[in-house]
Amino acid sequence: MLASNQNPKINIKIKDLIEEGNINQLQALYLNHNDEFQLHVNQLKKKGLPSFLYIAALNEQTEIFFWLLSQNENINSYLNLTEKGNNIFHAIAKSGFIEGLNKLEAQLTNSRFRQLLDAPNHAFDTPLHVALQNKQWKLAKLFLEKGTSVS
Repeated sequence: MLASNQNPKINIKIKDLIEEGNINQLQALYLNHNDEFQLHVNQLKKKGLPSFLYIAALNEQTEIFFWLLSQNENINSYLNLTEKGNNIFHAIAKSGFIEGLNKLEAQLTNSRFRQLLDAPNHAFDTPLHVALQNKQWKLAKLFLEKGTSVS
């Protein structure tokens, strides 16, 4: 069984599979242990740890990112903040993951998209700031085109 109180290494295994881009093993784990997989999503949220979607965005794992979105009816469970207050858009900004931004724009309501796009983390950095700090010029320009606040 994969419940974290019985096997604390499962989050590391899922994280490794995402970072490696190993979608086949990730899908098998999900299909065979869906309830436990969802339990880990919820526990990450409670602990302020990066979600699996966040990890996929940081590593620009497009196929896994899209698959994770397609597997969860409640997208908000994947949009949790990290302990530093970063949301999924901060991860996208750091990595320059334009495909992830476009996919989220298509799936989120306009108001939720804008809310996340303009949200500062605990250091008061918005996704635009993070994109600029990481020299993700194309993404910073795209944020501005999508109406992010510059204040």
